Amino acid sequence: MRAGCALAISMMSTVMMLVLPVCLRAADVGAQSDAELAKIQGLWERRTGHDVPGLARATKEIHGNHERITYYGKDNQVIGGHEVDFKLQQVDGIKIFTYYNWVSTAGSDKGRKSSEQVSYIYRVDENTYIEVWGFMPRQEKRPPLVMIWVRHPELPEADRRQLDELQGGWQPTRSEQGSPSAVDIIGSEIQFSGQEFRTIRDGRRFVSGAVRVHPEQTPARIDLVITESPNGMWNGQTVRGVYALQGGGLKLCFASPADPRPRNLNVIHGSQQTVVTLKKADPPSRQDVNQ
Repeated sequence: MRAGCALAISMMSTVMMLVLPVCLRAADVGAQSDAELAKIQGLWERRTGHDVPGLARATKEIHGNHERITYYGKDNQVIGGHEVDFKLQQVDGIKIFTYYNWVSTAGSDKGRKSSEQVSYIYRVDENTYIEVWGFMPRQEKRPPLVMIWVRHPELPEADRRQLDELQGGWQPTRSEQGSPSAVDIIGSEIQFSGQEFRTIRDGRRFVSGAVRVHPEQTPARIDLVITESPNGMWNGQTVRGVYALQGGGLKLCFASPADPRPRNLNVIHGSQQTVVTLKKADPPSRQDVNQ
């Protein structure tokens, strides 16, 4: 919650200046396009946020203009959920999701309905769907909130096998940066568990999120979708890289989230790229796993 609020608050001044005046001008409102609707289709998941008590994870399924959200608690038990119909709009380039026909499908209020229209600002790319709450008209008293959903595709068998090889911890043995300001991860550890990753620094989790691999590409591609980071400064961003598994080791080349994916495993001097060689680490301690 703290990380999400930090990211939302940092956006407050710009969003308030843009959204509040123009939301009231119907002439500036554009209807959804088929291309924009296609971007948000499918299954999404998030494992961050404290908007629902006892939440461990949540799923968002979008089919056409219908959305179904399910909340899971401890031991993957369903603790709540709802379905809505929705429409997409753009106001001076700002994307707005408006839902209605809300029906509770699980939890203590199962069966409750509401026809009220509720809106929030959203952003979507190939990996993330981000909801930003608290900046629309009549939401001035609502605490700012950012919810980051990660696309949860059906993985091809080749991707599954490659993720299996990545599982566990990896420790950097060599790192080369394109410039002094590029990221140096020497002293950290990267851990992969299922379709998730995290970096451990000084015995504590530093950055975490979802990992996606594309071994069919040449060189093989990897995406690290960040959902938790210090003060939320990288939340919702994707680190795009290329990698190779060779001789029991792992080699990665990646750039900052704002930069294009590297083309190969050789660093470009003067860039924000980092090339790192890693070896398999000892199994993480129970303390590391729980942090």
